[in-house]
Amino acid sequence: MKRIVLLLTLFFAVGFASIVKVSAYEPLPYWYSDSTKISSFSQSSVDYSIARYDGCNMTISNLDSYIEYAVGEWDDMFSPDFSLVSYGTGEDVQTGCISRNNADDLNIPENVVGFGGTGTMTFSQRFRNPELTGYINFYTHSSGAMYLIWDDDGTDGSVQTSNFTITQWRNVATHEIGHVMGFLGHNTQGSTQLMHMYTNSITTIQFYDKKHMLLVYGLE
Repeated sequence: MKRIVLLLTLFFAVGFASIVKVSAYEPLPYWYSDSTKISSFSQSSVDYSIARYDGCNMTISNLDSYIEYAVGEWDDMFSPDFSLVSYGTGEDVQTGCISRNNADDLNIPENVVGFGGTGTMTFSQRFRNPELTGYINFYTHSSGAMYLIWDDDGTDGSVQTSNFTITQWRNVATHEIGHVMGFLGHNTQGSTQLMHMYTNSITTIQFYDKKHMLLVYGLE
């Protein structure tokens, strides 16, 4: 089951005018994403909210538990500290659950079961990639959004999610919060990684997920 997070235009408004080209850049020691971008929160404390939209039949308690679990995984590993606000929308990061109909209205592909991303990003610095064949751009952001997609029956070729297990929802939620944190693209180190492109049974941040994000975040 492929989890495609191609909805960056919903959140990204990246400006490249501020990039100043110079003749040489330091190479990074490693790079584990299929994207050439990475971002990190610019503030030390990030608030998030949770909303359950019409058509999502997931219980509020389950939704709350999946998102709290996902946020906790990243919060335990990196700064900034997340703090739960309340149900509703707004604050720094909006999270929640939408229906397949909502997803269709947003032109989200039928095989996508969740999506997440940053808000507007500000260019920070540029490095050569480890192979010295291109460049990696670092950004900062102060907002983001993440939604789980509820699908009652998987009609018309869509992926049914109403029968997802706790492990499956935790995998999706924690993966998507990783995109909110600034892991852009997907992990290139195989299916044992949380940030791999395909859904799997991984619910915790793995070695190469962590190492990649250590390029922009420090340990707690």
